[in-house]
Amino acid sequence: MSTEKVTVSHIMTADVVTVEMDDTLHAVREIFENTCFHHLLVVNDQRLLSVISDRDLLKALSLHLGTAAETLRDLASLNKKVHQIMSRYPIALSPNAGIYDAVSVFNAEKISCIPIVDEEQRVKVILTWRDILHALEKNRKHRCFSNNGFALNNPSDRYTMASSLLRRIMACYWPRIGLHLSLYLYRLPSSCLINTII
Repeated sequence: MSTEKVTVSHIMTADVVTVEMDDTLHAVREIFENTCFHHLLVVNDQRLLSVISDRDLLKALSLHLGTAAETLRDLASLNKKVHQIMSRYPIALSPNAGIYDAVSVFNAEKISCIPIVDEEQRVKVILTWRDILHALEKNRKHRCFSNNGFALNNPSDRYTMASSLLRRIMACYWPRIGLHLSLYLYRLPSSCLINTII
């Protein structure tokens, strides 16, 4: 499937952890420490209110927590509520948004995750930039090895694939020979290489 046709519903991260506005930062810290997540969604009745990242938490907590310099005031920062540190206007997309819509949001807003919500702002899943990268890599591999993809239909793509594979093989098994052969292949016209290799 072309990435132009891929929607975020195809590549979304299924696991989402949510917190509520009145949860403490102590509870938020425990979630981050016991899971591999970097973002938590703040919800009310499953409707999205905000997103809190592990970086947001670090900014809100005292730097002296867990150190010899820790004081009662430092410990008190763990009693703050989620609503005290969350932003009020989260950026979200619908499940039907395209993959490049998500890329545009990531680039424009400088964020690292996008909640996916339905028409009523109920949280479905979460999309991260890693999901985008995995989708692009998967699509590239599919196209490279598909009999109906670009790899066997377009001569310039066949040249690119053949020369790339040959360089990788030679570089892995015969480093010096691979280097010299790669330099030689770069000097060949693409039509010559296509007729020779493919």
